[in-house]
Amino acid sequence: MATYTPCVNIPKISTIFLGYVSELIRRRLQPILDIYDVKDRSFKMINIDFSLAISLYILIFLIIILIAWLVNKKQKDKDLNVDDRFIWHCCVCTYTYINTKEDMISVCPRCGSYNKKLSKATT
Repeated sequence: MATYTPCVNIPKISTIFLGYVSELIRRRLQPILDIYDVKDRSFKMINIDFSLAISLYILIFLIIILIAWLVNKKQKDKDLNVDDRFIWHCCVCTYTYINTKEDMISVCPRCGSYNKKLSKATT
């Protein structure tokens, strides 16, 4: 009876596979290894052009300003909900003001004249 001998040596395949995997890991880690200085035991500085650094700084600053402006604008839009019956218009100095205490006659805070609330049919 003939004995079966495998065509491929199993330990040789595992050695080739482990070598392949270690080569893949080395390729992936090479950029990290390139920035680490073994002699000084510290990371190397990243080289960046001065104009690129200034451009990035300005871009980040403008993005922060834009976000702050959008948040502030959204906050202002929430605060401007005033009922029309509280808005008064002075006939003498044409000043528009808000008075929540009076119903029919109000005193203008700018010129001191008395203003009568007009009905919606006449405006």
